[in-house]
Formats: sequence, C-alpha cells, structure tokens
Amino acid sequence: MLSLRPALVCLAAAVWFAPCAATAQTSASDGARALVLGDYQTAARIFRPLAEDTQKPDALAQFFLALMYDSGQGVPADQFQACALFVSAAQSANPLMRQSLVLAHAIENQSPMAAQLCSLAAADDDRLLHPVSFTLGSDHTVRVDRTGVTVSYQGTEKRTTMMMGDQDSVFLPVLHTNLTVTRPVPARCDFIQYFVWRPGNIPDRASWTLGWALFEVVGADFLPVIAEDILTVSAVEPAAVSDVSSLVQLRVNRDGEVEWVISRR
Repeated sequence: MLSLRPALVCLAAAVWFAPCAATAQTSASDGARALVLGDYQTAARIFRPLAEDTQKPDALAQFFLALMYDSGQGVPADQFQACALFVSAAQSANPLMRQSLVLAHAIENQSPMAAQLCSLAAADDDRLLHPVSFTLGSDHTVRVDRTGVTVSYQGTEKRTTMMMGDQDSVFLPVLHTNLTVTRPVPARCDFIQYFVWRPGNIPDRASWTLGWALFEVVGADFLPVIAEDILTVSAVEPAAVSDVSSLVQLRVNRDGEVEWVISRR
C-alpha cells in the first residue's frame, strides 16, 4: 500500500481551491472538500458516480477515489480497484494525469499477480465481467467487479479480492438468487452465481469450457460454496446463452435445504 495521506490532502485542497467552471468539476471539488475535512464517506459517495460514469467519467474523481481505495479511507482497501482508476484517470487530459500513471505503475510493479489484476481491472473489453450491484435487504448490498466483491452490511463494508477469469475469458451475467430454507434452521439465503467461458487451446481457442461458481452472502461475508465446469465445446468462439438462469437450477428441496441441478447441454 502506498503512503499517500499527505499527498491526498494536499492534492484535494488544490482541487478544492482551483477555479472550476464545469458542473462535473464543481462536483469533484465537493468531494475534494469532503476529503480535506476528513469526511471520507461523503467523499466516496460524491466521487463514485462521477468516476464510474460510463459515458463521461470524471478523471479527477477517478484519481481521488483511487487514492481512497489504496489507503482504505472511506472505502474498503483495494489496490487493484485503485490501479484501474489510476489508469483510467491517466487516459484523458487533466492536472493529475502524470501522477495517475506513476501511481498505477507503482502498484503494477509490486508483483506479477498485481500487474495481472491491474490489467484485468483496467481492460476495456466488453467480453469481461461487467460490474453489477445487488440489493439483498435493508442496508445490505453486494457489488461484484472484475477483481472481487464488496459487501456492505449494516454500515460496514468488507472486500474480498479474487479473480474469476483472465483477459481471455468471456463472462456471462452474474446472478443473484435468494431462497428461504427451513433446514438446518429457517432462514433467507442469498447466493451469487458466476458463469465464465475459458479458452482451452490458446492462441487458436479451438475449445471453450464453461465454469460455474456459487457463493453465499452471510452478513458481510462472501463465502464459496462450490465451483464446477458445466460443459466444454469445440468452437472458435464460445456458444451464446440467451438465458443464464437455465444453466443451473438453484432451489429448495423437499427437506427444506438448498440444492442445485446443473443443465448438461
């Protein structure tokens, strides 16, 4: 983790006091003001929608949100999310363009795995996993992205870093399923399902294997349940699946317990 606390405050102050004409810049300045005052939750709430705007992301919001992810202030610590945001912030002309690139490289150079996760998080490829959020209940949400999962529960956030595939993978939509069981005790259970095609013969990709992974969300914890390969096909490109929910049927059996039935096509 980089030591960025002094830089964060100084740069935030610079943005706060800099003259801003555009509405987005003014909004980013509001986030910077919250940073200077130490109100990290407010800063994150302001920066996140600006940084994640798919049409016109705000580079300054990306930079400061990246600093927050790297330091773990106001958001769960996540260097790979930070790296992806630094890379994005360096792609358009802005006062912090050079600093963004330097900080992204600093994270990538920590290890080969860090470089791989940074590249995956920052890749502009529509075949990769699309970030998605699910509301499980009051004050209980799950956000899935390419390098992990963030669970928000009763005012706390917990980050689980993991890589379900690489840049050669093709992801299908992530599913959330909730079931009410009676055994071992009556409860509502929330499950997250991943589906990903992995090439089996690089570089010509003559075959693809469809993997499935099931996780359960319990409070702030994201717990693995099972991972299994569903099928393998011989093809240059993976087969299209119009209804992802048809691949695995997740249900409650007669005994009141969760079970799953995999469709072998």
